[in-house]
Amino acid sequence: MLKRFLFFLGFFVFPTLGFGFTFTVTPTPESCIGNGALIFTPNNADTNGTIVYEIYELPNTTVPIATITTNIFNGLSAGNYRIIAKETVGVVVSSQQQDVTIINQVVPL
Repeated sequence: MLKRFLFFLGFFVFPTLGFGFTFTVTPTPESCIGNGALIFTPNNADTNGTIVYEIYELPNTTVPIATITTNIFNGLSAGNYRIIAKETVGVVVSSQQQDVTIINQVVPL
């Protein structure tokens, strides 16, 4: 019985109390047409898990423009983006989201 209780705490309660992963998104401005980027930095991620990033160009939050497992996504235009990061460890999936803005620094010729 004690093992079941500890399993419950470890997989369902602790992630909701802040012991799960977090991530930050660093946008790189668009200085030439389509060269903006998003860099993802996961924190406190489980070494046995995987993180998938879904990238949405706002206001569309229905269909992602990309779903990736790498920590960088290039080729973006200036605009507002929502990133949903999903960490899967075994059968447990936890998610975090952040909204960021890629600014336009393109200088017209």
